[in-house]
Amino acid sequence: MSHYRHLNPLERESILKHVILVKSIRAIAALLGRSPATISCELKRHQQRDGTHSSVHVEARYRTRQRLADH
Repeated sequence: MSHYRHLNPLERESILKHVILVKSIRAIAALLGRSPATISCELKRHQQRDGTHSSVHVEARYRTRQRLADH
């Protein structure tokens, strides 16, 4: 049984804020109570072509995937 829970919009926004402040992945993970691997995967998976990370864009994509999975 998996205990995984998705990042919520506030966590994604917090990741973005801390990346801008040049915090390490480990420091961000500690602040959010998450695994460093979770933060790393989030940044890699949702990085845009220009190298930025938009929590609004990520959340919209997540909702779209969720809706498609429900059908």
